[in-house]
Amino acid sequence: NNLEWASDMGDFVEYCWGDETTHWGRIRIHEDKHPLPYNVSWIEIGNEQPLDYVLFDTFHSITRAMDERTRKVKGAPYFRYIIGHNLWIPEMSVGSPTYNPLVKQFLRSTNHLHDRVSWDWHLDTGCGNLDRPLLESAFNLFRGLVMETKSQMRVMVLEENGAGTSNNGIWKAIGHALYGNVMLRNADLVLRHGYDNCLEFWQGMNSEDAGDQGQVFMTADKSFGGPVWWAIYMSSQHQLPHVVETDIHPARKNSWTPDATSLISEDGKHLTVRITNTNPVNETKIRISLHGRGRGTLTQMVALYDNVNPSKPNSYEGNTPQNENRISPVTTYQPKWDPTTVFTLYPMSYTILTFEIQ
Repeated sequence: NNLEWASDMGDFVEYCWGDETTHWGRIRIHEDKHPLPYNVSWIEIGNEQPLDYVLFDTFHSITRAMDERTRKVKGAPYFRYIIGHNLWIPEMSVGSPTYNPLVKQFLRSTNHLHDRVSWDWHLDTGCGNLDRPLLESAFNLFRGLVMETKSQMRVMVLEENGAGTSNNGIWKAIGHALYGNVMLRNADLVLRHGYDNCLEFWQGMNSEDAGDQGQVFMTADKSFGGPVWWAIYMSSQHQLPHVVETDIHPARKNSWTPDATSLISEDGKHLTVRITNTNPVNETKIRISLHGRGRGTLTQMVALYDNVNPSKPNSYEGNTPQNENRISPVTTYQPKWDPTTVFTLYPMSYTILTFEIQ
């Protein structure tokens, strides 16, 4: 829609929300046989556009036209807007060769939209770019600019994929879970964390027609979840409303430290710990402490890893129509737990522990 006229986007508001007294509302109701309004409230302007004055001017002319039309259409809500440029660290860093002053200009110039504007970030989990500190530093840098400009802008990760076009393997699933942990710890800044794409045709996963970015794949006679879908499923099944501080400790000195984020229920009686082990080679042994949370009982342990070869996973081989569950969650129960208990995490794995707190 960055190529649409601003007036066309104003008409779009009327088409979505207008009644029979409006021109575009009548078209929707009578010609298109859709009597109820389309409940659309978010609109992204552009997609991976260059950060230049063309995008800057287009964004402002479109949002202005849409807000003006909203005021005239009865019952229409004010839209929320997304900047369709994939922002990253060099453009935000003063002194960088690719520093772009338009970042701050965008933040300041959209203050009148208050919390109705977000910036779309696209992340790569496909080629081993599982750089948690880099992503954390990107959020901290953006948070600093938001505070400096007194902006209420937030981040929406509307695409997470990867440059590696020949895999849908465990690497992407663990990358998505790892980035999900980072998003939860930055929930003051991140409104949404999504993955590209949802449903794709299975095409053989070869270099010419790879369908590597799907969550769910389908053939002529069935559909099945890819590794990323299973990671999303696991997270959704163990979602709780509040993030709490998490400490995990390697069981051996100088060993690999996985990433962990914990969530707790409103009443404080249920706790989940989400752990990603991005070590591609070795198992990792850890201990968990529930500081200040009273006594806890471990009720479930569910893990996602390469079921064919857990100790030596192939990072790039995923589920296929012939082996739909090569990478799928495995649930175990370990009712006895205390702070000395040692947990073993397979290489390239995503593990969720659930506790009941007394």
